[in-house]
Amino acid sequence: MQLTAAAVTPPAEHAARRPAGAADAAAADAGVRHTREMDKIATNILIIGFAVVLLCSAVHSGETPGEIVSRYCSLDSAGARLSSASYDAISPLVTWDIEGGWDCLDVVAGFRVERAQLDSDSSASVLVSYDLLGFMGGSSWHPIGADSVQGHPERVSFHLLYDARLGWRIDDPMIRPHVSLAATVSHIERLLSMDPKRSVTDPELAEALARLRSLQHEPGAE
Repeated sequence: MQLTAAAVTPPAEHAARRPAGAADAAAADAGVRHTREMDKIATNILIIGFAVVLLCSAVHSGETPGEIVSRYCSLDSAGARLSSASYDAISPLVTWDIEGGWDCLDVVAGFRVERAQLDSDSSASVLVSYDLLGFMGGSSWHPIGADSVQGHPERVSFHLLYDARLGWRIDDPMIRPHVSLAATVSHIERLLSMDPKRSVTDPELAEALARLRSLQHEPGAE
């Protein structure tokens, strides 16, 4: 912005007292100060805009605690926690960095998010009910009662923490994988296909697969 002569020229009665070129120097000095102020404003705007972009890109699309837990349970049910290749989908939903390799998992017929509540501005609790069929311990299948697709209730209360940059994330508990019947069968089939001899060397796993496959054909199976 160019200042006019009227903006920097002193009153007429004082004009003669200024040395030659003083008006031009004053105008130049004012222009420099103005440019610096504009640069500061532009820099602040850029910093604020960059911070807003980071915040918006990091938050889980404004998901509520209940929605975060529901997504976590859906991914878990599909077997996302059984392989490092699929674990990237879980990472943004939890506070812990990594899970160890699981040698056991719970097999579930389904789950329901029963209740979600805010405990404070930065913490929340979400209650989930699972229909538990049994669990795989190593290579062995351990049903709850007789082999059946009628699940037994199990309730888990998840505790979530809020981060201004990352949104809501599950902080605890880190339960063992709760995997659907179909995903469990696929997981065991994949293990056996990676080592064809394992059906012979690990008869317990082959038997577990046969029993779980039979459950899939029962009325009411997923």
